[in-house]
Amino acid sequence: MKAVVILKSGVAPLRRRTALPQINPRSELRKINEMKIRDFAKLLPGWDGYGVLPIPGVVMTRALAVISKLKEQPLYVFPSARETIQFEYDIADTSLEIEIGEKSVEFLSVEGNVTDEWVSSDINDLFRVID
Repeated sequence: MKAVVILKSGVAPLRRRTALPQINPRSELRKINEMKIRDFAKLLPGWDGYGVLPIPGVVMTRALAVISKLKEQPLYVFPSARETIQFEYDIADTSLEIEIGEKSVEFLSVEGNVTDEWVSSDINDLFRVID
C-alpha cells in the first residue's frame, strides 16, 4: 500500500525520501558572509538613522578579500557607522573583532583580562596575526 497525501487537486503518492546533499558549513557560511557584504552596497545615506554615509565600495572589496582568505568564518558580519565592516567571533572566553576600513584594518582580541589591539594600513598584516 502506498502512502498518499490528499491535495486540493486530488491524491498524489508520496515520494521516497532522498538523501540530502552534504553541506560544508564553512563554505556555506562564507557564501552567506559574502552575500551580507554585497548587500551593504544597498545601504543609503543615513541607513543608521543618524546620517552616516554608505559603506564605500573599496571597503566592501577589502572585506570580501578578507572573507575569502579566512579559515574560520565569523558568525557576525555587519556595517558600522564608521563606514567600515566589522567581523566578530566569540570562541569560548575569547572575543575577536576585525574592522575593515578604507585605509586601515583593526584587530581586537579580548581573552579574559588580556586585551590585544592593533591597527595597520596593510591588510596582509591581518593574516600574519590570525594565521
